[in-house]
Amino acid sequence: MLREAREARGLELANIAAETRIALRQLQVIEAGDFDALPSRTYALGFARTYARMVGLDERKVSEAVRAELADGASQRPRASAVMEPGDPAKLPSSKLAWFAAAAAIILIIGAITFFNTYFAAGRGPAPQVAEAASEEAADEASGDGSAAPAV
Repeated sequence: MLREAREARGLELANIAAETRIALRQLQVIEAGDFDALPSRTYALGFARTYARMVGLDERKVSEAVRAELADGASQRPRASAVMEPGDPAKLPSSKLAWFAAAAAIILIIGAITFFNTYFAAGRGPAPQVAEAASEEAADEASGDGSAAPAV
């Protein structure tokens, strides 16, 4: 019904796709009546109504026809989800992205090692001032100046 109305008006499917912003492949699916290929029932109804409006058909009649086709239960069956094939190059990240991720991981690891070595390293940095004062007093007593005050 939609295809006939479109052809009667002399419209191309690509023009309708551009005007309605519905993907061409989805419009082809609607014309073929294969609503199982659409993501859900809502998409089927919405796209069909928009298409009907574009070609000048009554939206209610088209919606009722789509609902009747969907009511037979064929489109209610669960579809198998798309599974990633191990060698599918379309599903893999680009090599540039993989190299960038590897470089970022290496930089992060080097930064973490440097941080932990400087932050948690024992014996580095200035010595405590209390220890210096005690060692100076011991050195003065050992030299025998006598200038140091006697301990009481």
